[in-house]
Amino acid sequence: PEQLDGTLPAGVPVHVHGAAEDPFFADEGDLDAARAWSAAHPEVVVAVHPGSGHLFTDSSTEDFDPVETDAVVADMTTLLDRVG
Repeated sequence: PEQLDGTLPAGVPVHVHGAAEDPFFADEGDLDAARAWSAAHPEVVVAVHPGSGHLFTDSSTEDFDPVETDAVVADMTTLLDRVG
């Protein structure tokens, strides 16, 4: 996907979260692109969560998954604590 063309500044941590069966994330190339970037940039972490909801962290949608949202929040909190 052309959205990921360009360079990533060295040392900038990136975490990509998506659902394994999300048709937008898994089927339209976003997951493959994120994995390719992760292979080329060790600071890129790809977290694939179970489920199919695109907006699984949004409590106002039918996609909401509180367990996976907690996992995303924990990951982001750890990332933010690390980078200060």
